[in-house]
Amino acid sequence: MTFKLSAGLAILFIALALQFWLASVGISIDLTFATLISFAFLFDFWELIILVLLGVFIVNWQPTASLEILIFAIFPVAAHFSSGVLHWQPWIENLIAIMLGFLVLYGAVAGTAFLYHPQAFLTDLVAGLIFSTLIFFPMYRWEKYCILNERQNPTRRLLNFHCATPGAAILRSRRCLSATARFCIWVRRSWPSY
Repeated sequence: MTFKLSAGLAILFIALALQFWLASVGISIDLTFATLISFAFLFDFWELIILVLLGVFIVNWQPTASLEILIFAIFPVAAHFSSGVLHWQPWIENLIAIMLGFLVLYGAVAGTAFLYHPQAFLTDLVAGLIFSTLIFFPMYRWEKYCILNERQNPTRRLLNFHCATPGAAILRSRRCLSATARFCIWVRRSWPSY
């Protein structure tokens, strides 16, 4: 199992735990759906299938599949195949896919009823956008950094713990900057510039 897939599994479990904890408090926010849509832009097809099936199994462990679960499983895969259609920045495509995903999910499950009570829809949409942004940018930058560094120095591979964690690639470099300064620079570069 690659480190990227391990990080994806950890993020998926964090999203599931946060979603179930918020549901026990009485706040219904679908963070797992937003996470899986973000994963559509970050992972390969088979890795995405593993994550989607695991997310669907944990969210709905019953043997019957409802329309909501089918959309929950099919939409991230559809977003993966349509990821390069718009030719925009990946983070913009990610946000558009999440908005479309929540519109399709709420439209199919609730019909037009969610238009009469938009608070739940908007809360779910905003929370999904914020959570997906928090996971998308560091993972996207981490992937690009690992690919760039692997092209520049092909002798170092992932099995050599080159990019075991997002900070490890920076902390292992031998530049003049201290480890804390390099990590702060990496975090700053992980977020988009406006």
